Amino acid sequence: MKRPKSKLLLLLALTGVALADQLVLRVVARDGRLLERRVAPFDPPLFTDGQRHAFEKLERFVLHGEPHPLLSIHDAELGWAPPPGGAVGEMHFDERGARLGAPLEPGAVTRHVVTLGCSFTLGDEVADEETWPRQLDALRADLRVTNLGMSGYGLDQALLRYRRDARGLGADEVWLGWLPPASLRTTTHFRPLVRHWTGPVLFKPRFVLQGEELHFVPNPGATLADTYRLLGDQRAFLAEVGATDSWVLRAPAAYAPLGSSWLHQSALARLWLTWREHGDRNSGPWLLDERSEVHRLVRALVLALRDDVERDGARFRLLVLPGREELEAAARGAAPYWRSVTKALEDEGVEVIDLREACLAAGMATSDAYWAGGGHYGSAGNLVVARALADR
Repeated sequence: MKRPKSKLLLLLALTGVALADQLVLRVVARDGRLLERRVAPFDPPLFTDGQRHAFEKLERFVLHGEPHPLLSIHDAELGWAPPPGGAVGEMHFDERGARLGAPLEPGAVTRHVVTLGCSFTLGDEVADEETWPRQLDALRADLRVTNLGMSGYGLDQALLRYRRDARGLGADEVWLGWLPPASLRTTTHFRPLVRHWTGPVLFKPRFVLQGEELHFVPNPGATLADTYRLLGDQRAFLAEVGATDSWVLRAPAAYAPLGSSWLHQSALARLWLTWREHGDRNSGPWLLDERSEVHRLVRALVLALRDDVERDGARFRLLVLPGREELEAAARGAAPYWRSVTKALEDEGVEVIDLREACLAAGMATSDAYWAGGGHYGSAGNLVVARALADR
């Protein structure tokens, strides 16, 4: 007599779970958000209020011709780039798109250095004359440093910018600034897919590996109209971005059009899908694993740039620019997770300058004085880097 009762209780419990699941799905998470967080499927692939507002501005630009702030930096080939002869906030650029600094004192310049990289090379959050390339220029009268860094760049965009913008500058040396925690940028066409909170809401080109060879995949958002179309049509997004974007490929149902997968019909399934898509955003394990896509891409991109630079008759150096979290971990005794990459590159003949020890010696792991509010090097932090490079 107890067995039928047990089955009935189990049936009632399952029914309750199913009803609760549908209640959460249709009432609590009906707008695709739960506790102010996006829940898969990510249709459209916009994760924050800022990104949605940017898309609305893009819509008004495309449909009604209203001015759009991204016009000044959108770049058909690179995704985004500095406006030649223009400004982005407090940052100013010359006609080559190089970051400006204070007027240089006349001197016996014997070497021209071009720097490439992301915001830690460009110098986000500091004045033009406070970036490490400009401070290095001021410390060494024999150097002239042209800063071609750009906020948000991956190593892929740095390589492409060298090929397009730096080759005609007559550099004696080319230095690539690498921020190890930003290495995942090489795996995507759309940065918010990697860091859901980040921007800009623009697409970018990337390289994919075919064996050990780099294969170039152009920027799918070559125009702002293309960008609007891809963000407004999930099927177009999947067709033109999903086939070569690592983060869409690892969880395709999380980016499928809403309702097109059975996983979208259950709140629990959607939460599981959200959790599955969300993991593995730490660069460390990827760089430590010599077989991973990230490790192999970083190596291949650095070697491709080294080969280009040397064919052009210049000297190449890779600069490792650690962030604050990396320095804090080092102060606790952690080994640098990027060492397996730099060791492999050194074995290939790449000259690597790791600024980690210089930053630690200056006390950057423990003092706020070296950092800007958004996590970039402040003026004093940039000076530490500039002095370490001047000594080398």
